[in-house]
This record gives sequence, structure tokens and C-alpha cells, in this order.
Amino acid sequence: MRNTHVPVGPWRGVNTNQNGVYLECFMDEVARAAGRDPLEFRRALMASHPKHLAVLNAVADRAGWGKPLPAGVHRGIAQFMGYGSYSAAVAEVSVSDKGGVKVHRMVLALNCGHAVNPDQIAAQVEGSVAYGSPRRSMASARSRTGRMVESNFHNYPIMRLARCRRSRP
Repeated sequence: MRNTHVPVGPWRGVNTNQNGVYLECFMDEVARAAGRDPLEFRRALMASHPKHLAVLNAVADRAGWGKPLPAGVHRGIAQFMGYGSYSAAVAEVSVSDKGGVKVHRMVLALNCGHAVNPDQIAAQVEGSVAYGSPRRSMASARSRTGRMVESNFHNYPIMRLARCRRSRP
């Protein structure tokens, strides 16, 4: 953590979110340097961690990892554990000639232990996508003269339901 002139705070989590992004981006870089498929690379590392491996396998199977995609569409995978919950995701994306990212599909898996209210768990997972996805396509947090321009939901949009399409197994 660095002390900057721009205040920082949690974003639907307490530092775990960005750690997962950093870790999984690095995992992809290491897999690529090793000449390995990102899924197989992670499977080898998680071989003795059954809960990590289970969500990884579930999301890869459900997403059809390894099956051909349309031209220009790419698939990425990530797996992370935080606060006792094991999660994994596969994203299918394309990038326009102007650098715009389009998310075609996301497949998510979560093992948070005993589920008292499965619908609430699904809402939490789906909400994380709705909050996180616009950061790549709709908005960014800007600062001006040391203060945040987008300060809350009234001027920092989240993905609206009309842009989401949900299907569950």
C-alpha cells in the first residue's frame, strides 16, 4: 500500500480483489513463458488442493475450455481463493480495432462452503460481474486536483440488467 494524494478504499472487497487480478495475470504470463495451456498449468499447481481444483475444473468444463471459438474471440481463465471461498471464472472476449473490449460470455464457479441461501450467493457472484465489467468498457475512476471525480453510484455507473443475460446450470 502506498500513501498517495488520491484516497483508496475497498471495492466490493478488502484488497482481495486486486490481489486476485495481479496473481492470475502473472499466472498467465508464467504459463505462457513455460509454453503451457493456462488451464493445464493451473491444474498442475492445484493438484494437491482439491477445492481450488474443483472450481477450476467446473468452470473449465462448463465453459468448454479447449473447444474452438469464433474468429477474434479469446478465452481466459482465472482461479482464486479469498475469505474461505474458492472461485474460478472463464471469460470469452474480443477486442475491436479501436481497443474496445467486448465480453461475450462469462462462466463462474464458486465453493463458499455450506450454502444457506443459494440465491443470495448467486446474486453476490453476479453482482461482482456487474460491478467489475464496466471498469473495462463503460467508465473509469478519474481524479482532478487530488479529488475523485466519480464518487459514488450517481456518477460511476454499473452494468445495467439490460446488458446482462443470465443462465444457470
